[in-house]
Amino acid sequence: MEKVLIFKISKKGQKSKWKTIAILSSQTLGQFDNIIRDAFHHDTYDHLSEFYRGKAFSNSGLGEIEPGGFGAGSKPQLDKLNIRVNEIFEYVYDFGSSSIYQIELIEVQDRDLKVKYPNIVNGSKARTAYCSSCKGGGLKVKAEYIVMFKDNLKKEKLCKDCIKMISKQKAYINHLIQ
Repeated sequence: MEKVLIFKISKKGQKSKWKTIAILSSQTLGQFDNIIRDAFHHDTYDHLSEFYRGKAFSNSGLGEIEPGGFGAGSKPQLDKLNIRVNEIFEYVYDFGSSSIYQIELIEVQDRDLKVKYPNIVNGSKARTAYCSSCKGGGLKVKAEYIVMFKDNLKKEKLCKDCIKMISKQKAYINHLIQ
């Protein structure tokens, strides 16, 4: 019977941000990359990524993965990598910002034919982010946007009212996903 690999993925330096993902041993690194991007709300249409045995950038990667699950690193099937329970490796999303995740194989199970794989089994709860501008004024207003200013690359989380005062020519603006 085909096996299901259960991985715990946590953001390096932020162990409180984690997800548990179940994936078939016959599925590829490209499919694993795609579910990790979904789990952590990363763009699936932009940015390269790569898996590393051991620490990222200290070892040779398993090949770059392009958006959509393409590229040399997307092809290997997980069962061909001979990953052992408790083995830890790393995943890098977006080489520019280098979001690094630690991945640990925590369990191997028999496949449940009623379940679609890969899937996100569970994960940490997102903390509420508050508007940095309102917080400075003593208010507690939920942030809905993340803004990176082009002149100094400073990031701020802002509410829907404060975002109206920001020029798109002076900042990159994205919805904050919580």
